[in-house]
Amino acid sequence: MNNKNNKPTDAHFIKFFMLIMVLYQPFTYASASSANPYVVAGIRHTVGLKSDGLVLATGLNQQGQCNVGSWRDIVQVAAGTYHTVGLKLDGTVLAVGSSFLGKLNVNSWTDITQANAGVYNTLGLKSDGRVVAVGYNDNGETNVFDWEMISPHAITKTTFLPLKDQYMRK
Repeated sequence: MNNKNNKPTDAHFIKFFMLIMVLYQPFTYASASSANPYVVAGIRHTVGLKSDGLVLATGLNQQGQCNVGSWRDIVQVAAGTYHTVGLKLDGTVLAVGSSFLGKLNVNSWTDITQANAGVYNTLGLKSDGRVVAVGYNDNGETNVFDWEMISPHAITKTTFLPLKDQYMRK
């Protein structure tokens, strides 16, 4: 944060976001008859999934990552770097936002049970345990095409613990 305006830079947001994505990314199954409501945070945008399968988004819409108003029958959402991904009840995937490096190229995906949005890529888990990926691959991030037998899991309940007073900024 040591820039001349003493504000976080994109690099700070990306490092923080990558940590949060690893620590917490909710999943649901595409076979669910209704969505489990939850929220996810992307880079400068927030996405919410309602129990009726509708999606809300707010924040910086610089690349169209908040353009989810027409999405219906969504059972899972993920927020990445300037992109948002939605898993539909029928196992297909929607994506909006920055198409940088092809991370929105999910139109042909079918039979998906989980989807996730990374910094420069998008991943999907198929019902047969195979993984599909699009986007940046200079460091092998999307080299998952030979992965098999990956089992989906669901987070059914998340508990948030309050911070102790000594950790709060005064």
